[in-house]
Amino acid sequence: MVGDGAQTARVPSVMGDYDTAQSEFTWDTARRWLDGLPGGGRNIAHEAVDRHVLHRRGDRVAFRFVDADGLDVMWTYAQLAERTSRFAEVLRAVGVGPGDLVCGLSGRIPDLYVALLGTLKARSVFSPLFSAFGPEPIRLRMAMGHARLLVTTPTLYRKKVDQLRADLPELEHVLLIGPDAEELVGAERLGPGVVPLAELWPSTTGARLVVRRHGCARDVGGRETGRGARARRRKPRVPRGQDLPVPGSLDVRRRPLSRQGRDRALART
Repeated sequence: MVGDGAQTARVPSVMGDYDTAQSEFTWDTARRWLDGLPGGGRNIAHEAVDRHVLHRRGDRVAFRFVDADGLDVMWTYAQLAERTSRFAEVLRAVGVGPGDLVCGLSGRIPDLYVALLGTLKARSVFSPLFSAFGPEPIRLRMAMGHARLLVTTPTLYRKKVDQLRADLPELEHVLLIGPDAEELVGAERLGPGVVPLAELWPSTTGARLVVRRHGCARDVGGRETGRGARARRRKPRVPRGQDLPVPGSLDVRRRPLSRQGRDRALART
């Protein structure tokens, strides 16, 4: 605690002496700190959370959240690994797989961080949307990214997203998080595909996902997940460099070319 006469407990740094660590640092050393994945590659959620559990640091504090209203949440690496794996299971259950876009529209609350790390663990893409955004910036980003799932609070859904659903045909699922969302479990839906995350939570196990670089991922029970296990028909993507109509607007924007695409275009000229 910080206050008059209070003593601040100092926790030893995991890096040891900072000046020594700074002078001796190399990127090769940093790479050796990471576990990597079977078959090569990296996964941010695995390196940030699960590897600490595997190396018997699961009982150490990984996440602490304190807000002005007195909410104090503290999770160990083992608890955070379980929660993020359960969120990854929810994504798998609703058909969101590797490469699919998941958007997060929320203030900084614990559930948002679980959604972010769980999305990365499922090998999907997470895009944060600032809660200060108005409806139009939200619609534009979700439409251009072909978002399939949104994580948000009931208040923000009603205020900024509900009016956009007709303009977001690819948005199939909305997961509600936060204290207010738990009150909506079993209640009338706020819209198509809108479900409180707490309603899907009991069907998950939190089994650690073994993420693989190539092919599908498998959980610890050996079951296949993602595209390798389930072929899904997808809406056609607009190729880079072609005109991309923005739903609900007469404006037509051009999806930017990749660097390689620009080089090929210049070569043709």
